[in-house]
Amino acid sequence: MYNIANNGIVTLPAGDSMIAPLYLFLGDSNTRYTLDNFDKLYFAILKPHQPFNQGEVRKIFTREDINADGDIIINLKPEDTENLVPGTYYYEIKLQVIRDHKEYIDTVVPRRKFYII
Repeated sequence: MYNIANNGIVTLPAGDSMIAPLYLFLGDSNTRYTLDNFDKLYFAILKPHQPFNQGEVRKIFTREDINADGDIIINLKPEDTENLVPGTYYYEIKLQVIRDHKEYIDTVVPRRKFYII
């Protein structure tokens, strides 16, 4: 069973499933952001100092991965983590938005600890 602490630190036994909503807000407002048709959310579990695009686990979430409230559902399957050695990792989440034929990427969750036990 996984745990997400108030400070965003995640603890997950290797090979367990994790299904958790991610709430995105516009700037400093309380307005929730819902993924647009071409938006992509990139999620990575990384070793310390590992580049984002070389993460041990890399997932892409789209509009198909939102719940009835418009929140993205982060879904990790057993095979995503079953081969990770227990220890301290980090996770990071980036949002890719296409507006006016331009690509914008924003880190929506900076690196936070992710413990595999």
